[in-house]
Amino acid sequence: MGENTKIWKTNYNVLGKNNPKKITEDVCKKLSDLTEKRVYAEICEVTENIKSMYSMTTLAEKMNFLNKEIKTSPKDKLGEIDDKTIKTYSVVIKSPQYPNYKYRMFFMEFNFTFYPVKFALDEAISKELGYNEIITAKNEDEFEMILGNIITSDKVTSIIEGLLTAISINKNE
Repeated sequence: MGENTKIWKTNYNVLGKNNPKKITEDVCKKLSDLTEKRVYAEICEVTENIKSMYSMTTLAEKMNFLNKEIKTSPKDKLGEIDDKTIKTYSVVIKSPQYPNYKYRMFFMEFNFTFYPVKFALDEAISKELGYNEIITAKNEDEFEMILGNIITSDKVTSIIEGLLTAISINKNE
């Protein structure tokens, strides 16, 4: 094949996409600022991925699976991203005055390409917003829209206001 230098591009750029974790961290910090650190949101990496958290395979399904012929093809694995490249995060609301309390708004996960981002929402939030419990943001604009809808939902607002009220009552006692 003679000269192979023309096969690959000669330079690659770092993607101009914003990291969903960084966007979420910025949003979390804003809540702390708005509430004078009385209520904050926290993002933490978790070891389990969304798929395994929401897997509902019953014993009967597993037994039936054992009786089926399994057909595989090399293309079944082509292009799959190894689970080790997927990062899953939990996003919760907390308060220093109530260290044993946390409200999990959602899980999110993505790989090194950042998008798409998969969300696993709290059931109350998903019902309020008319979303499925597991939804996907295909790009940064969709991610920011979904994130904004979650944090401004009535459910999240009531949790924040409830914590602030409880803190205020305890402060006045």
